[in-house]
Amino acid sequence: TGFGNPRYYEAETYLHRAAKIAANAGFSYEADRSLGSIGAVLRVHGYLEPARSGLERLLSRSLHAGQKLKAAEAMHSLTVLTLDQGASTDALRIGLLCEKSSAEIGHTALLSKIHGWVAMAHAMGGNFRAAAQAVSRADQAAQADDVKAGPVMLEGAHAFVRWEAGLPALEMLRSQVRFAIQRNCPVDWSPIFVIAASCGAATLENGKDFLSLLRTWDNKTAEGRVRFGLALIHEREGRQEEARKELERSSRLAPNLIGLEGLHIQRLLMRARMIADVARGAEFARQAFHLALSHGRLRLAEEAAEQAGDLVRLAGNPAGAARWYREALRVFDDRRHLWCDTSAGEGMPKRRDELDARIVAAETGIGGADARLRKLNERRFRLARVERLV
Repeated sequence: TGFGNPRYYEAETYLHRAAKIAANAGFSYEADRSLGSIGAVLRVHGYLEPARSGLERLLSRSLHAGQKLKAAEAMHSLTVLTLDQGASTDALRIGLLCEKSSAEIGHTALLSKIHGWVAMAHAMGGNFRAAAQAVSRADQAAQADDVKAGPVMLEGAHAFVRWEAGLPALEMLRSQVRFAIQRNCPVDWSPIFVIAASCGAATLENGKDFLSLLRTWDNKTAEGRVRFGLALIHEREGRQEEARKELERSSRLAPNLIGLEGLHIQRLLMRARMIADVARGAEFARQAFHLALSHGRLRLAEEAAEQAGDLVRLAGNPAGAARWYREALRVFDDRRHLWCDTSAGEGMPKRRDELDARIVAAETGIGGADARLRKLNERRFRLARVERLV
């Protein structure tokens, strides 16, 4: 078998042969199972686009043959894969279709799982109220069917929703990291490890355990995620050189991947923090802001705008910093009415006051006075130069 084995290409070859033989013999169900297994093998080894193509073929065949259960399973796998690529809008569309199909056939176990993924898709798009409702539906479906993996899946979905909303979820994330190590599933839980590392819920030993488990999986995408998680841990503990090395390794292994955790956006923000040139750091933060907005990641967009404002202010441009802080405030206002629970609502005025204070400090504080004096000196220099030329 190719699962958990670097010889995944042999598994793919055998599955292709099995699908062809089954189709020629008229066993459509066995042929469809082989196609679904091909997509699963490719996904766990990081080949997301080929896996997506295989799952789409499986979905098309299942719908054409009227196999509702197989179509619902294919839609579930496509939802997970699309979220793994960071396309929350597409994942939400497929997930809602899967919810409807699973409810029609009465598959409560699948319904519980897809509710959790739909909650994550809602949270990625900033709709935290809908995400909380999806988590509640998943909990009800898991209790109704006594799904064994239900509590773990629900805790993972709930932890992600809280992280995306900017709420504390340290204990949930620590529990998820321990579960991934104990159950030897570092590929599927690699985005959660990055999130845990960004919140301080993962340790260096956890990252080493993840890397040790990944040696048998041959998944460069998951390894790139874990490497970035290690970079975050090194940065938090003050080891800048080690953080820089892990950041470069992550960029080589999983370039331009947005992912569930906003990997590439977070990498740009980390580069902005670590680079000595403030102007270039502000440019990285600006790129992260526009990338986050284009993918609907409002939480990361707010963080990027705030970081860009800090860097622009350090560069001596308080007016530019104030504009970035206002942009962060605008993103905050766009998503505040979609927050998921009262604990977040209680923190909203505090966060808004913090951004307002940054705007006021940039416009009227000491940094603003220094910037105005510098502009005045530059104007005097230009006037003196014109007088010499005349």
